[in-house]
Amino acid sequence: MIVDALALRLPHRGTVSAGWPSPAEEELNDTLTFEEWLVPRKDRSCLITVATSALRTEGILPGDIAIMERGRTPRPGNIVVAAINGSPIIRRFARPHAPPRTDDTASEVRLLGVVTAIIRRYR
Repeated sequence: MIVDALALRLPHRGTVSAGWPSPAEEELNDTLTFEEWLVPRKDRSCLITVATSALRTEGILPGDIAIMERGRTPRPGNIVVAAINGSPIIRRFARPHAPPRTDDTASEVRLLGVVTAIIRRYR
């Protein structure tokens, strides 16, 4: 049997903190799919596996799955996927008025999309 994990509807049991759960929250009967929460624009989204530790300080690690939305305009501070000379990279989008980085090897930079979520599986 094949299960579409993003379409799987699971019970949402509220929030969690360092203390004990609220008895009222334990009775919540809401359900939520991963698709509803993580992929609001399914027609423009795709998954990409992160293969670099360049954003380790941002909490993004090699092996993480990035959900990327194509066609979305990035804002300063967004995590984006771009292609430099055809090679994909994942980086934080810089401020538009910041001084440009001087990189003589980068003749062509093309934005591929904005990262909207990161999925990590603990093993």
